This record gives sequence, structure tokens and C-alpha cells, in this order.
Amino acid sequence: MRFLLILIVFSMISRGQSPFNARIIDASTKEGIPFASAGIKGKNIGTVADEKGYFELNILKCDEDDTLKISAIGYKTKSFTITQIRQLGAKVIALDLLTMQL
Repeated sequence: MRFLLILIVFSMISRGQSPFNARIIDASTKEGIPFASAGIKGKNIGTVADEKGYFELNILKCDEDDTLKISAIGYKTKSFTITQIRQLGAKVIALDLLTMQL
């Protein structure tokens, strides 16, 4: 019985430590955005997406009101609170193209 209780508690703890995995895509083409940046504003926590737009970020040490900032050259930046990220179901973040007039 104790072993089962320990196993359940360990399972709950390890589930909370899993990193946040997501994919950053172009909102119009639905293709992954290679090498987009994902980082926690004001903290030394961040990463770069792979060539297909996938990234993994450990948000365990983040506060609920910390902000995750997603950016890529040529796209509008998006920001989410850690609370929003933890509630994000699809784990796909779509960025819109940045249009500039000359």
C-alpha cells in the first residue's frame, strides 16, 4: 500500500515538472516557422524552435504571471502568461506576418 501511495505522489510531482512543448506556425500557411524564439520575459529562460517550428521549454520555475514571448523575424510577436500557456490545449502557436509599408 505504501509503495502505491509513493508511486502516485511521484507520478503527480513528475507530471508537474514536464516541459512545455509546442509548435510555432505561420498563421496563413500553417507551416512551421524555423528557428523562432521562445523565452520568458525578464528571466534567463528561453529556447529556439527547430527547423519545423517545434520547441520545448521548462516553465516549472516560472511564476503564473510571468510572460512567454514568441517571436520570429518577419512576424508579429505574441505573448502569453504562464497561466495561459499551462491551459493551452492544442500547443500550436500561430504567428501573423508583419506587414510594413515603404
